[in-house]
Amino acid sequence: MWLFLLACTDPGSPGRVDDSTLPESELIDRRMVPTEAPASGFVLQTPEFTVEPHSEIMLCYFGTYRGPDVGVVYYEWWQDPVFGHHFMTLAVPDTSTLPDGTFLPCEDPAVAAMALPPLLQGTEMVATRSGRMILPEGVAIALDDGQRWALQSHYVNTGDDTLLVQDAVLVDTIPADQIVETASTYVANSSHFELPEGRHQLDVRCEWSEPMNFLNMVGHMHTNGERIRIYHEHPAGRDLLYEVAEWDPSLIYGPKVLGFEEPLAVAQGDVIEVLCQYDNVMGRNLSFPDEMCVAAGIAWPIAAPYQCDVPVVAEPW
Repeated sequence: MWLFLLACTDPGSPGRVDDSTLPESELIDRRMVPTEAPASGFVLQTPEFTVEPHSEIMLCYFGTYRGPDVGVVYYEWWQDPVFGHHFMTLAVPDTSTLPDGTFLPCEDPAVAAMALPPLLQGTEMVATRSGRMILPEGVAIALDDGQRWALQSHYVNTGDDTLLVQDAVLVDTIPADQIVETASTYVANSSHFELPEGRHQLDVRCEWSEPMNFLNMVGHMHTNGERIRIYHEHPAGRDLLYEVAEWDPSLIYGPKVLGFEEPLAVAQGDVIEVLCQYDNVMGRNLSFPDEMCVAAGIAWPIAAPYQCDVPVVAEPW
């Protein structure tokens, strides 16, 4: 939902620590150190950066995978469990002109305009703000030589000290000729809505344009969420797949991940409906990404990230 040469810190990167002006006593080291990658895998780390006290930052780091065509079968990521909000590995289109090594705020127009989908995504949580992807034997996410990627790191520093942070991922692969089923990520989402104050809901309805089998599913909202339900609508009826009846903000960082015992078949023309209910107490209208209404997971057979993004009008509930 996230390749794979060991990244070196760029001294010119935004937020890089300047020891000449920042007293060491004010700098808290929250860098994450990954385990050693297997011979068939890779480790990737963001450059180091700092997060000032009582501030929020989301940075995107760009690169390109160079190596043999492979299938990703295992993925694990690390982010500081106290101040990290989320960490993702995203797919970047070939049309992007941002060079490798670019490290800039994700809100920058050059980044935001691309609406980057997940390249890799977790199937289970290991600990708060950390997780991993484990795929069935023979199922893999294709990673080809030349695939552009971006690492997205989001931090909220609620403390009084400056943080030194660095996030990391570990990836394991199999040769491309051993892939039996090619998988990728899917997302059902709306990034086009206005959520008024008070109790309102968003009903995101995504019609699937191609058949696929879902391996897992996760629902996602933010702090104003009250309840989320995800349905599969098909010619024979409407099935409730996923529900959190009492949303808790801790689920933002450690989400409930549903794994299907047997792959869930979703046919072309079926609808994935994400019904999100909120109590907006922020004193203003909210829009994406301040709030979200998302269903996501991994499915096959699809060769590239599948992303549905539909506009939604909020209604009272």
